[in-house]
Amino acid sequence: MDLNFILILSVILAYLIGSLNFAMIISKIFKLSNPKTHGSKNAGATNMARVSGAKYGIIVLLGDALKAIIPMLICRYVLNFSDPYLVYVGSAVVIGHLFPIYFNFKGGKGIATGFGFILVLSPLIALYLLVIFVITVATTRYVSLGSVFAAFFMPIFSLLLIRDKLNNPSMITLIILGLLLIVMHHENIKKIFNKTETKAW
Repeated sequence: MDLNFILILSVILAYLIGSLNFAMIISKIFKLSNPKTHGSKNAGATNMARVSGAKYGIIVLLGDALKAIIPMLICRYVLNFSDPYLVYVGSAVVIGHLFPIYFNFKGGKGIATGFGFILVLSPLIALYLLVIFVITVATTRYVSLGSVFAAFFMPIFSLLLIRDKLNNPSMITLIILGLLLIVMHHENIKKIFNKTETKAW
């Protein structure tokens, strides 16, 4: 079978998998408050934890990360995709999370899913981003700011550490994805400047 066809099919399936919004799914299964109408009104792990408790937030966090990790592991070890192809598949999962076809194209902000994607692409980069995230949240108490910094440094670390494994289109894809994740936090950024953003504790 033609490799390009397999890639296109994998990207489409990755988007559909990414569209499975675990915050919405878990809230419906356990009959919890709709995260889109409560708290920050974001269908993601952080708001899920605020609205329904840490336990459900962790479940959503793991689900959102695994929906990137599992398809990418299959593509890497079963389909033998190279790193550029993995970038396209992982990015499709994140895009699906941001704009899910099953939920009127209104999803979460993509950080957990993006972390799962980077974890498979480069565990070292994932570790660096996690350190940046933890330090930022620990010092500012803003989860959103930690997310923004992680998204900002993701393509930078990719350029510095795995540039030799990527081609220009995949590198550009990573840059666009990082910028998109930052844009998805634009309301949080405004609130931080206005000092109205909710702190973690």
